[in-house]
Amino acid sequence: MFVLLFAAVAWPRPSWRVAFSEAFCRVANVMTRGVEIGNGGRFEFQAASDTSVARSVGENVTSDARLVLTAAHVKGQMVLGINTRRDAFLPLAIFVALIVASPLTAWRKVATVLAGGLALHVSAVVGYVALARWTFAGLPQPIYRPDAWVRQALDIVFHVVLLPPANRFVVPVLVAALLVWPQIRRHGHRGTAPHRAEC
Repeated sequence: MFVLLFAAVAWPRPSWRVAFSEAFCRVANVMTRGVEIGNGGRFEFQAASDTSVARSVGENVTSDARLVLTAAHVKGQMVLGINTRRDAFLPLAIFVALIVASPLTAWRKVATVLAGGLALHVSAVVGYVALARWTFAGLPQPIYRPDAWVRQALDIVFHVVLLPPANRFVVPVLVAALLVWPQIRRHGHRGTAPHRAEC
């Protein structure tokens, strides 16, 4: 059942991709409004057409949005191509399919999808903010100069968490397990509670 649900939701549809990218960028911009990195470093999410955009790490990705980096005292901007379908939509589709296929009751499934979907969206936005911080820290301009341990932490997050594409598909499975398993255990304990013997 999970495979059928995931295939139905994740099947490539250009109109869905554009709509999701636009919605994701709008919500992400609201969440990160006023956030400043270092000395005037700013970023903005912009929905873009389905095209190949070069990223700072030398990787070409099929992007459906852009992360635009600017700084208050530096002319110009840096554009990073991002793939919201890979980083946000597909993890959400996996999570929703797992919850719908779970043995939870209907209203618990709805509540779990809402809670987990919010968590996945926040994690995707946080990942992009970390990407912006990592990029600013590597620029020659004195925009963002974190302490050595912060720079090392950013390098670890980028290379270990953000760079491997498979991590996008591990996270929704872990979130689903963390949200569903405790509910199943509680329900199981209630169902197997011993009855008091009557005299």
